Amino acid sequence: MELAGGPREEDGDTDTPKTAMGGIMVDALNSKLQQLQEEMWNSEARMVPVQMFGNDFAKVPLPGQRQGSEPIPVLLPPPLPHAMQRPPKQSRLRPIGKASVVISRGSVGHPKTCAAACKYVKRKGGCRDGADCLLCHECFWTKSPPQEAEKKENQAAQAEAEVQGSRQSTKAEETMETLTAKFRRLLTEPEVPLAPQLQHLQQDPPAELAPPGLLACPLGPQGPPGLHLGMPMGPPIMPGVPLNLGSLGHPFSCGPACKYVLKPRGCKDGGMCDHCHLCRWIRHPQTLKL
Repeated sequence: MELAGGPREEDGDTDTPKTAMGGIMVDALNSKLQQLQEEMWNSEARMVPVQMFGNDFAKVPLPGQRQGSEPIPVLLPPPLPHAMQRPPKQSRLRPIGKASVVISRGSVGHPKTCAAACKYVKRKGGCRDGADCLLCHECFWTKSPPQEAEKKENQAAQAEAEVQGSRQSTKAEETMETLTAKFRRLLTEPEVPLAPQLQHLQQDPPAELAPPGLLACPLGPQGPPGLHLGMPMGPPIMPGVPLNLGSLGHPFSCGPACKYVLKPRGCKDGGMCDHCHLCRWIRHPQTLKL
């Protein structure tokens, strides 16, 4: 290609022209040469000779080390403190207060205001809810809670007391009715003449029924001389019931009722018993109210 200034040869370096219109630019050429020189120096600096990895390298002493003397240790300055202070370390074996630990939600307020006892916390697998359990993990679970057991005992005692009270009231009513009926019967009965009783007393009583020293006396049925039998000496003799001292004056001025006279073995005191053998014994005597 021919230009107006003359022919130009083409070579590998197209950045630096040999001729140009108006002459060669000196400044551009100098800057280009300087750039090429710097690139050559950089490439030589990157190249590392192979013999430096051998044993013939030179040892360069440290700046603070002198020739022929011991090396002086170089002390580095301590590091600067951290801008934010670290929290103190807590020991793993430090005892933890029991009051600050919440075993479960239901354990809050133990033992007065906590929830019911958990059934699974004492088992091998433990409670699956853990700290979220709504039951108390400190109370001991039982099949029947103490409050319910105490409530059941109170109910049973109350029911038994009611049954006993009803029985006693029934017995008292029956006794009152019996005494009232007897009293009315005594008031409505006609007076019995004393002649048949006197005739009965004048007869000799059987030996097995007469107590010793009471009626079977050696003086006979007439009594001692000068004694007038205007009143009966005792109650009429009832067959099968032995007479005794406590039966005198029955049913108004006799002694209290005998408890053992109606039993199979009878009264052990016999005729010397100071309780009445004609009155009927009851466990809870009631006063008759008119």
